[in-house]
Amino acid sequence: MPGSLPPVIVGRDAELRELLAAGRAALAAGHGWAGLISGEPGIGKTRLATEVSAVLRAEDVPVAWAGCSPDGGTPPYWPWMQVLRRLGAPHVLAERAPGLGGDSAVARSLLFDEVVDTLGGAGPLLVVLDDLQWADEASLRLLDAVVRQLPTLPVVVLGTYRDTEPEAERLDVLAVERRMQLRGLSSGDLLPAMAELTGETLDPELAVALHRRTGGNPFFAAESVRLLRAEGRLAPGGSGRPPLPDSVRAVIERRLARLPADTWDLLGAAALVGAEPDLGLVAELSRRSAMEVAALLEPAVRVRLLTIEQDRYRFVHALVTETVNAQLTAAQRLAWHERAGALLSARAARDNASAAGAAHHLLAAARLGGSAVAAVDAARHAAAAAMRRTAYEEAAALLNEALAVLDATSTATDERGELLCELGDAALAVGDTEQARRAISGPWRTRVGKVGPTCSPALPSGSRVVQAGSRSMRWIPRRPRCCAKHWPGSPRATPPSASWCSRSCRWRCLSRTRPSIVAR
Repeated sequence: MPGSLPPVIVGRDAELRELLAAGRAALAAGHGWAGLISGEPGIGKTRLATEVSAVLRAEDVPVAWAGCSPDGGTPPYWPWMQVLRRLGAPHVLAERAPGLGGDSAVARSLLFDEVVDTLGGAGPLLVVLDDLQWADEASLRLLDAVVRQLPTLPVVVLGTYRDTEPEAERLDVLAVERRMQLRGLSSGDLLPAMAELTGETLDPELAVALHRRTGGNPFFAAESVRLLRAEGRLAPGGSGRPPLPDSVRAVIERRLARLPADTWDLLGAAALVGAEPDLGLVAELSRRSAMEVAALLEPAVRVRLLTIEQDRYRFVHALVTETVNAQLTAAQRLAWHERAGALLSARAARDNASAAGAAHHLLAAARLGGSAVAAVDAARHAAAAAMRRTAYEEAAALLNEALAVLDATSTATDERGELLCELGDAALAVGDTEQARRAISGPWRTRVGKVGPTCSPALPSGSRVVQAGSRSMRWIPRRPRCCAKHWPGSPRATPPSASWCSRSCRWRCLSRTRPSIVAR
């Protein structure tokens, strides 16, 4: 949970009273409650959630706080992993061997039930999920399952999200009791808010100008005040009225320009690592010791571009991360992504928790001209780990990204057929039958004649194929035995390889409708 926050919250008294009243009433009655706080970046969502947490913690209600990352390299169920770790039950979301005949829906249902039981056993409890717009799809499905069980659980769930992000639309389906949208502070509230956030007593006219330029956004206004003070253009007593920056991005860029060159270079690597850069990984990337990295990052901490919370570095706002990334050249981003991907791949060989991060960096590197083959390998590894965790949406997303990289780079690889098969598995697990049909029919899209480099690599080299319309495709070699079992009387619907068949047969046992996806 964020630390070092002022003891007073300005301009949000009504919202704070409402959230506390709802949470207290639900816990007193022995059941749960869920609410979402939305608004633009910097509007005070996290600040309000922090205040609710502080009050309920003082009333002996345990709090489990988790944040979502915008980087795309975190493991599936990342926010829930944080919550369960704080409850002393990290094993609940550990990887597990496939069971129940490979029934993906049953496996996920059992996993969700175990999480719900763990939360209920820890109640009364407040769970705060920050920045939900960046949550992975599996985490949101788990959140939906938890919310639906709240009438029987002594658990209050409070989430925050940016409603300005396109990903926020995914939260519309959640059946929460309250959706609270925060607006900018009034001009009158902005004056004490700046005193709280910056320690500066501003002239009322400057407060009006700040409100006009920032829309009452506390973060935007505070960043402007800090810049003016750093440049010595904020007159004592708050009487100075210099021109204000036109955007927060401009404010952050000018603050970044004041950093030493070595600090700036290292900050670029840290920004690519993520909103909460791992000190050890940044040290390996920069080929420096952890002590040297900490010393070089100190200027960024002093100007509050970075904070240190519970011995971990964190960018004070995602806008800082975005601004730093935007100032890196394509060559710099490629080099950092390739190096981070290689380091995380080595870690992933020992611990699958790093697999998603490795795939994220190597796919990003491939889009900038790096190795597509390495990116695809990393994506397949991370997708397999996600499937074992029942994070089927994450697996499908990774495999689709890998296919996009292959298509964009026109890379010839024998893995394409396997990649399509794995995407078909993931799509079927999600329930997206149309995507599954497209994926598993991909290896059949080839012309009459010998299979060569321009044809589907899923077919054994030298095989002959015949295509006379989408319903009359036949693979000349004899069908694998398991396929004859599951497609009796359908000689035309023959998979193009024994590998494909072995991957797909388990689905035939689950549903009589799914074979038609392929048979058609």
